[in-house]
Amino acid sequence: MPPPAGFAAFVLLRGFFADVLGGVLAAVLAGADARAASGLSDFGL
Repeated sequence: MPPPAGFAAFVLLRGFFADVLGGVLAAVLAGADARAASGLSDFGL
């Protein structure tokens, strides 16, 4: 018996939001790393 359509939509949406949130988090972390690196280079470290 296949799962109900609502369950399939929930799983798809959950995967979609996980991808979006993961991408946003990775971008934020990368931006923070870049800012920290540029900030440190200003001090000659």
